[in-house]
Amino acid sequence: MHTMERIDYLTAQEYLARTMRRVCETEQAITIDGAGKDQVVMLPVAQYELIRQCLVNSSLSDADSNVAKDSAKLVE
Repeated sequence: MHTMERIDYLTAQEYLARTMRRVCETEQAITIDGAGKDQVVMLPVAQYELIRQCLVNSSLSDADSNVAKDSAKLVE
């Protein structure tokens, strides 16, 4: 498994455009460590949308499974 690169907030702030360009060109997410415990992940929008769609599809699959279980109970 690939270890995600980490940078601190001040570096991200100073080199924001460069960091954004690198994330998009390499399609590799970067963790940005803020002051204290704050952390965020910077990733290309296309990757975010893919993750989001997978989560939506997973939720729909779970919901379909629950509907099927509930329907089976009604038939019993």
